[in-house]
Amino acid sequence: MKNNTLQTLDRGLRILELLCKNEMGPSELSRTLRLDRANVHRQLHTLVERGFVEKVGTNGRYRANQRHLQTLAGISGNAQQKNWIALAQTYLEELSKSTEQSANLCVPSGTEMVYLLRVLGNNDLAVNMPPGTKRPLYCSAVGKAYLGALPEEELDLLLKKLDMQPITSRTITSPAKLKEHLKKYREHGYVVDDGEYDLRISCLAAPVFDSTGRPIASIGVSGPREDASSKQFARLGAIIAEKANALSQAIGYIGEVRKKR
Repeated sequence: MKNNTLQTLDRGLRILELLCKNEMGPSELSRTLRLDRANVHRQLHTLVERGFVEKVGTNGRYRANQRHLQTLAGISGNAQQKNWIALAQTYLEELSKSTEQSANLCVPSGTEMVYLLRVLGNNDLAVNMPPGTKRPLYCSAVGKAYLGALPEEELDLLLKKLDMQPITSRTITSPAKLKEHLKKYREHGYVVDDGEYDLRISCLAAPVFDSTGRPIASIGVSGPREDASSKQFARLGAIIAEKANALSQAIGYIGEVRKKR
């Protein structure tokens, strides 16, 4: 015990914090935290057994189990918010059915969005983003929907942390241009990623708010970009914004999702 801190628990929490940000292996964790590798292995084994961490395939790397963490976050909320993730599944199913596209629920994690729930579309070209998939905030519809719902000062601080590298020829790499882009779409209640992460795919998303009015997630749909058009975006965007607003209200948000500030 040091400074009233339980060292074993402290080490486990430090490992979990790192794995919430990036996938890492035991050797990398050992070097970063300056811990004995055997100690790191014991911590990882415990965290995996408890469901907080999961192994990534067969490459010897680990990551935080976002689904487990989000479930715990839901459980720790008040009675009205407890089952919001389970509740979101219903809205995603409705969204996928009404748009015939793949629908997703994503939550923020550092400078990325993590796919938490999905419902595959009915067509043969359904876009499959399995739970645990991560996308950068700045070039994904779900990420931009979350960014656009943040207070101005918080948005500016987060933009400074983003490494806005060009993923495709359509990626926005300037913080100033991204802010203008978000301002434009905020008026509609949804945002569009038209080939910014993958030139073959278009995505639309809208933010989900909790009872305090804070954005906590985004819901959206994804489909082949070749099927996209401005008219199609407007139709799908209106449906997504409506579903996001309904989910927000169901978990305690009062009023309609903000479109202008």
